[in-house]
Amino acid sequence: MWLHLGRGKFKAMNWLLSIFKSVGRYLAAATETRDVVIRHRGAVKHLTISRWVQIPVFVALVGFLGWFAHVSVIYHGYDAIIKAKNEDLARAISHNRSLTGKVSDMQSDITDVAGTLKKSHHNLVNLITQNDNFNAALKKLKAELKVSERKRGEQLRRQAALNAQLRGSRSSSRKLKNIQLVLVGKLMKLSQSSPPHSSIEGLLSALVIGCKNALTALSSVSSLCVEPKRTHSPR
Repeated sequence: MWLHLGRGKFKAMNWLLSIFKSVGRYLAAATETRDVVIRHRGAVKHLTISRWVQIPVFVALVGFLGWFAHVSVIYHGYDAIIKAKNEDLARAISHNRSLTGKVSDMQSDITDVAGTLKKSHHNLVNLITQNDNFNAALKKLKAELKVSERKRGEQLRRQAALNAQLRGSRSSSRKLKNIQLVLVGKLMKLSQSSPPHSSIEGLLSALVIGCKNALTALSSVSSLCVEPKRTHSPR
């Protein structure tokens, strides 16, 4: 096994050496000493270019070509990257413009909402003012209602007193009627039993007239003393 590996390494080394030798032979053939003939105004000059001059020039040329190829590849790669970035930037700018339009629409909506809120606040202040005025009017109405209730109580007390007086007056009127009836009966008996005397008749007629006047006054008082209707106060 080790012998097989050693043989494989030996073959690889030989293959590399053969490659280097072939490259060396090609370079040696390509970089042979060259004579350059320069003719200028009838004069001929010979310029000898040695191998040690050709090799650096060849290396510099190969390096320049490699650098140019590398720069060209990098340029095309970066150009593709820049194009992709420009496309991304264009998309971002378009998206930003759409977002700016949406933000403007939202700002206008917010302005409209702010105006609506301002109107609602103004209406709310007006409602609160109306409510305060209504509460003040309600308090005033309650105070007036208390005053009217107090006056009604006083009126009811006066009415009760007048009713009591009326009842007393009615009892007095009944008594006066009874007295009148008794006097009328006695007067009729006296007129039938004895001749009439002018003084007695005048006295009796005056008494009858006084009773009638008293009855008329009592009837007027009873017509004035009418019981008032009951009213229900709002709660």
